[in-house]
Amino acid sequence: MNNWFIASGGSLMTTVVMFVAMLGLLYFMMIRPAKKQQKEYSDMLSQLSVGDEVILRSGLHGLISEIDTKKNTITLDAEGIYLVFERGAIMTIVSHNNPTNSAFDDPAAEDLAGAEKDTTSSAVNAHETIAEDDEPNGDE
Repeated sequence: MNNWFIASGGSLMTTVVMFVAMLGLLYFMMIRPAKKQQKEYSDMLSQLSVGDEVILRSGLHGLISEIDTKKNTITLDAEGIYLVFERGAIMTIVSHNNPTNSAFDDPAAEDLAGAEKDTTSSAVNAHETIAEDDEPNGDE
């Protein structure tokens, strides 16, 4: 009877070790990333400010016009229509209202925007030149 107890104890120990390993794997594969994602989301909500462009979970886009911390709500300006939502309805922040973050404050961005305009006008001019070359001359 003593030999049976020793043999079953060894397999019991293996079962317990495997169970603990599975719980550890479950923690590192599911629980820990979910907590990290929840922390990032709450940090994003704490960084909200008036003028931020956001997308709600319903897909509605708009600008934040008011934040009520007591009621935990935001007022969203969706093209002149003001709607009140819970803060948790926000899915993502598209852009922060940061006056120093304008694309035209950066000289390189201005050069790039000017280059895009120039390429468009030169493409139109090239098309007009090709069209003029296709017109028949009186020489033929």
